[in-house]
Amino acid sequence: MSYIAEREAIANALNPNLRSKRSIPKVLEEAKVRYQQKATKTNVTPSAPLRLYALLKHLKYIKGQQNELTDDDVQPQYNTLKYLARDVLKDMERANINIVGKTWSEIGEEDTSIQERYALLLEKRALDVGLHLHLCVEMWAAKLLLSEALKNKKTVRTRSNSAEEGESQQNQESVEDNEIESFFRLDAFLFLFLYLY
Repeated sequence: MSYIAEREAIANALNPNLRSKRSIPKVLEEAKVRYQQKATKTNVTPSAPLRLYALLKHLKYIKGQQNELTDDDVQPQYNTLKYLARDVLKDMERANINIVGKTWSEIGEEDTSIQERYALLLEKRALDVGLHLHLCVEMWAAKLLLSEALKNKKTVRTRSNSAEEGESQQNQESVEDNEIESFFRLDAFLFLFLYLY
């Protein structure tokens, strides 16, 4: 496929392979090997970061980089992809899609076209910065990034709510302490008042 067609093609849910043939499998060999070195369980898929680092190294290899790459070499691209995924989630919220407290698979259960539409949007934005996620079979990388971004958003929201609840509880305890202090002051005042009169 020509460079211009790859850049300008507007992939959609009906034709997600419009930009080019998807050929990168869901778990690259490097991710499998690294996972097996660290694994304590068997038959479990490698973590999202392992799979995405392996993908980014593979993409650089496809572009012609022959030397051995480390995770540090692809860290800037990984961070860019995470940022783009968070940005796509913001687009989903702006489109009034309820993502609060949901997982990526729950969103897909409600409407698979939403998953596909926003995964394609992430692939387009990644391509705009030179990262060829559109080569991944079944949009696995884009979906994985959005899933991880949604998990992180949920975790941040939970921590934030816990912190707010903690502050609220502290404020409530302060109010109760102040009420108790006021009561004892009033009680002491009444005792003195009655004692002196």
